[in-house]
Amino acid sequence: MSYQIRRIDPFWMEHPLVKVLAAGGVVLALAGVLAKMTFLFAAGGIVAAVGILLATKPAISLSLAILGILGGLLTFVAFPNVQVADLSFPFKLLAAVVFSILYSVLMDAVVLVIALAYNLVGAIFGGISVDLEEGEPPSQGG
Repeated sequence: MSYQIRRIDPFWMEHPLVKVLAAGGVVLALAGVLAKMTFLFAAGGIVAAVGILLATKPAISLSLAILGILGGLLTFVAFPNVQVADLSFPFKLLAAVVFSILYSVLMDAVVLVIALAYNLVGAIFGGISVDLEEGEPPSQGG
């Protein structure tokens, strides 16, 4: 059997306001960087994060959050580098939490961008073709 993947759909809420929220947050954060205003940068980042998390399916966000938590705990608690080794345990946990949130949002954004790029290129050149063969069911018993 041959199947063709024509479109990747990681989007949960496709309402145009969700996309405006994400893009507006990025613009606000960039304006904060250019104006050297930390509050504006942080507010833009939070607005963009909310937009990105609303746009992505919860299963994708949760899977990436679990990877972020594991990566944060390994990086900051289990095997800290020289700069983090002197921090107290609560600050190491705080660093792991902040890392996992940032990782989740950034990877969600990457998934959305990859899906958008694939959908655009797939519409022009065709999608990926997957050939599947029917196999034997696994044996029961032992």
